[in-house]
Order: sequence, then C-alpha cells, then structure tokens
Amino acid sequence: MSRKTKPKFIAMSFTLEERAREILEAEQERTGKNRSFIVRELIWNLAKNKEEAA
Repeated sequence: MSRKTKPKFIAMSFTLEERAREILEAEQERTGKNRSFIVRELIWNLAKNKEEAA
C-alpha cells in the first residue's frame, strides 16, 4: 500500500468503526440487550441468511 492511499484507508476504517459503534449503541438502547448479545445475534442471522441463499 502506498503512502498516498494509506491515510485514506485509515480514515475510512475509523469512519466505519465509528458507524458500527453508533449502530450498536442505538440497537442497545432500542432493545436493552448488551453489545455482545447483539453482535452474536447479528453473526447468527448473517450465517443463517447465507445458508438460505446457498
């Protein structure tokens, strides 16, 4: 990765991380569940959808 693209990549990753954190916090407020439960539920649903699509 060149020096030109590296700062852009880091900024993009940070933005995605911020957005993921915002979504988790909003979901936590909406459901009252803790973050680890929400993440496990999300991964479970993604795997289930992948199986159904296959």
